[in-house]
Amino acid sequence: MNKIFGIGCSRTGTKSLSLSMQNFGFRVQHYPDAAAMLRRDFSILDDVDFANDIPVSINYRNLDKHYPGSKFILTTRDKSTWLQSCGNMFFREKMIEKYKDTPQDEVFRKMYGGFSYFDEKAFSESYDAHCNDVISYFSDRSGDFLVLPVELESQQKLELLSRFTGRRAQAEFYPHAHRTS
Repeated sequence: MNKIFGIGCSRTGTKSLSLSMQNFGFRVQHYPDAAAMLRRDFSILDDVDFANDIPVSINYRNLDKHYPGSKFILTTRDKSTWLQSCGNMFFREKMIEKYKDTPQDEVFRKMYGGFSYFDEKAFSESYDAHCNDVISYFSDRSGDFLVLPVELESQQKLELLSRFTGRRAQAEFYPHAHRTS
């Protein structure tokens, strides 16, 4: 079976998508090891069907080549609420110190241009660039690519995922993890 990858930015419903994919019966790895993903050691994904979050997102082109025939889901969110959520979540003093000089810090630098402080303009530009690059890359592959806005109703998300994966969810709701703003 081919793999499915979640390639949205953090705070766009990536954890909720991982939980939902478990409800569809997939073996899931949410936020795979950052150091391994930076080395492009994709063997850490061999035993999973679905992997998600920014260590995956920064590697979507490489993963597409490494796992031909795989599918990709770009989670999106209204940018103003996304920026507010990022500012609230990632840039508390504890988070900055916790990840300083770690592989997670390097993943954040690759995705957003840095981790030592919250620069709303840089994050906004990074969000737009990532979404535009992904959409352009998959523009002729609608069968392997799904855009999943976090704002959709639970049933709409389940229906889209069911059609995209060819499976039925084992739960009748789409989970909502890490609810903030």
